[in-house]
Amino acid sequence: MMSTKKSWWRRYLDFPLIWKLAIALLAGLIVGPIWGEDATVLEPFGEIFLRLVNMLIIPLIVATLIVGITSATPQKLGRIGGKFLSTICCRPALLFPLVWGWFCSCIRGVAYRPRRTRLKRVRKPHS
Repeated sequence: MMSTKKSWWRRYLDFPLIWKLAIALLAGLIVGPIWGEDATVLEPFGEIFLRLVNMLIIPLIVATLIVGITSATPQKLGRIGGKFLSTICCRPALLFPLVWGWFCSCIRGVAYRPRRTRLKRVRKPHS
């Protein structure tokens, strides 16, 4: 009879990635406060993980952009370019009220006091 028991590696590979990431996040949240400064020993693992993600994600995004641009018709590219330019042009129009509101909230309560000039009293001549 053949054994249907899976190896630990096969079970690890079959486990959903989102659950692996959630478990790693929770482990980091638990280990960090408990170990404190000693948790920096695990920093190389985080660095390796981030570099692997960058190594996979950036080429995937570039390849997707290249395939999308090469498979599009000129009309579709023109529409996409128009939307892109309208987004770029509209951002300052949307940003200006936010910046103005922030500026006004920063100066709220600051009263304008004109500089007082010293006026010399002019004596009235005696008649």
